[in-house]
Amino acid sequence: MSGVTTTDGSAATGSRRASWALFLGAFSVFWILRSNFYDGDGLRYAAPALWNGHWFNGANHALTPAWVRIWWALVGWMVPDGFDTAVRTVQVFNHLCGASSVLLVARIVWKSGGSRMAGVAAGAVLLSTWGMLYHSTHFAEPMVGLAWFLVAWDQLAGREKPCWRSSMASAAAYAVATASYQPFVVAAPGLMLATRSVRMASLWGATAAATGFVLFGGAAVAEGARDLGGLLEYARGPLNVRGKGVYWGVFKPERLLQALLGATHMVLAMYRQYGWAGFR
Repeated sequence: MSGVTTTDGSAATGSRRASWALFLGAFSVFWILRSNFYDGDGLRYAAPALWNGHWFNGANHALTPAWVRIWWALVGWMVPDGFDTAVRTVQVFNHLCGASSVLLVARIVWKSGGSRMAGVAAGAVLLSTWGMLYHSTHFAEPMVGLAWFLVAWDQLAGREKPCWRSSMASAAAYAVATASYQPFVVAAPGLMLATRSVRMASLWGATAAATGFVLFGGAAVAEGARDLGGLLEYARGPLNVRGKGVYWGVFKPERLLQALLGATHMVLAMYRQYGWAGFR
C-alpha cells in the first residue's frame, strides 16, 4: 500500500512540476517577445476602459473592458503614468492568459489519459503557433476568452460521466469565454457532447444560457438598455455594422452556414483519407 501511495505521490509531484514549468516557460517567452507595435483591436477595447471608465463593450466582446479594469485595479497603482507603460501593463495580462492556456491544454491531455510528455508536447505546440505568440505578446482580446474556454473544457476532460457540478462549472466558464470573445459561441456543441448524457447536456445548456443572459443583459443595461427594445438594439451591434446583415455584433447567418459546411467537409475528408473513427 505504501508503494502505491509513493508512486501516486511522485506522479502528482511530477505533474505539478511540469505544470509550473509550462506556465513559467510560456510566460517568459511572451514577456521576452512582447511587442512594441500595439494591436489596434486591443487598443480599441483597452483605451475606453483605461481612460474613459467603461466597464463593458457593445455586443461584440462585451467583457473585454471589464477585464482591463479589473487587472488595472490590481496592478495599476504600481505603474508610472504614461501611455506606453499602461499598454505594456495590460499586455502582461495577456501574457498570463496565454501561459494559463498552455498549462490548461497540458492538463486536459493529462486528465484524458495522456502521458506527462504528451501533455507537455501539446502545450509546447500551442505555444509555438503564430496566433498564440501574436495575441499573447500584444494586448488583443482573444486570449482571456481562450483561457476561459479551456477552463470550460478542463472541467469535463477525463470524466466518464461528468457530475452536475462540473457540468455547471463548465457551462458558466463557457459563457464567460463567449462574453469575453464572442466566436467561442461555436464551441457549445462540442462541450455539450463532452457531458456524455442528455441530462447533463441539458443542464449544461440551461446553465450556459442563463449565465450568458446575465452577462450580456448586464452589459446591455450598463450601456443604457432599459427595456426589451434596448436589449435588441444592443444585440444588433455597433452602428457601423448595422444594415449589413450582421447580428449580435459580428455574426452573419450565411457565414455560420459556411462554417458548418466547412467543418463537415473537414471531418469527411479526414474520414476518407485516414480512416478516422470519429469522436469517441
